[in-house]
Amino acid sequence: MGFETATWLLLGSIAAGTAGSVVSTVAGLNQADAQSKAAEQNAQVARQNAALAEEEARQARREGHENKLKKRQEVAGLIGTQRAQQGASGALADSGSFMDTILDTVDKGEADAMALERQGMDIAYSKDMEAWNYGRPSEEFQIRHFAFRRHEPFGQCRDGRFQLV
Repeated sequence: MGFETATWLLLGSIAAGTAGSVVSTVAGLNQADAQSKAAEQNAQVARQNAALAEEEARQARREGHENKLKKRQEVAGLIGTQRAQQGASGALADSGSFMDTILDTVDKGEADAMALERQGMDIAYSKDMEAWNYGRPSEEFQIRHFAFRRHEPFGQCRDGRFQLV
């Protein structure tokens, strides 16, 4: 009779351990699923942010180019005004100090126009890097998403990149 009690206690202990393992496994799977969904949502947000940054980069390039064209038109108008004033004075506008004035205006105007375009390109480069940085987390979130979907919350990090086991 003592033997039967020990057997029943042993079987009860095994059953309790098995039930605890099942509950723990189900909880782990639920947690992995929740983490997978969160990773997918984070990846989607990162993709949207990257797309927005890429559009801002295109807009900055466009504005830089338009600002350059506007500056060139402004300088052309200024040169026309200078020529008219010089011609009204009775001197030749294409010689001597008058020509130097016109050439200086062209030179400085073109430098300003190129600086405006460069500013647009610098902003675009910054936005391109922002988009690239948003893209990297998106890739990592995708890797985590697939890892959690497969119920493998742990991977390996090789050469600075997360890889599944």
